[in-house]
This record gives sequence, structure tokens and C-alpha cells, in this order.
Amino acid sequence: MFVKLNDVLLEYDRMKDANKAVINFHEKKQYKLLANYESLKRSMDDFEKKSTSLSKNEINILQKSLEEKKIKTTEFESNIQLQADSIYNSLKLLVIEDINRFIQVHAKEQNYSYVLGNWEDGHIMYGKSDKDITSDVIKGLNE
Repeated sequence: MFVKLNDVLLEYDRMKDANKAVINFHEKKQYKLLANYESLKRSMDDFEKKSTSLSKNEINILQKSLEEKKIKTTEFESNIQLQADSIYNSLKLLVIEDINRFIQVHAKEQNYSYVLGNWEDGHIMYGKSDKDITSDVIKGLNE
């Protein structure tokens, strides 16, 4: 018997929920990121308007301030992605543990000698469709 694990991940409701959680996290953080970029743009526009009437020292101070603001905004954006990736990976790991536990129980209940699984497109080059238990796994997990 074999299971197409990518198909299971795509169809398992808990994985769909995990994907939604990451998207929701990302969307919430995007509002703050957008506000940061808008604030940066306003600061840059103000600098452009005022720069002709400022001394070199004042210009240098404002340029340094703008550069720091750019760096902080870029770092904030990077941190959002890192946090989203971390959340996704943690949730995916839990889902994979669920899948593995379910397959072990299902295999014992069905008295299978073994169940092969593949991620992506590797390892199982061919299998008769009557040996594919992917839909049974998806159905059982989603019950």
C-alpha cells in the first residue's frame, strides 16, 4: 500500500486551517507594515519639501533618520515573513505527526504489512490504483 502524502496535506482540513492561520497572521501584520511604509513615504516627502531651507547639518540628521526608518521598516517586513514561516512550519509539523499517527493506526486496523509514503514526486515510481490508500487517509483524517 502507498499514500501520496502531498495530496493528503492538500486535502486534510487541519492543514487547510493551518494555511488560513498563516494567511490571517500575515494579513494582520500587513496593515502595520503598510502604515510603516506610508509613514516613511510622508517623512521622505516632508524631507524633500524642507531640504532646500535646511542647513547641511540638519539635512544630514534628517537623512540619517530616514535611513534608520527605512532599515526598521525593512527589518519589520523580514520579521513578519520569518514569523509566518515559523508558524507555518510548526503547524505543518503537528499536521504531519497527525497524519503519521493516523496511517499507523489505519494500517494496523486494515492489517497492512507496510504502507509506503512519498513527498513531492519521489520514491514511488508506480503503484496500482488499488494499492493507493490516499483517499482513505484523507477521508479518515477529516472525519
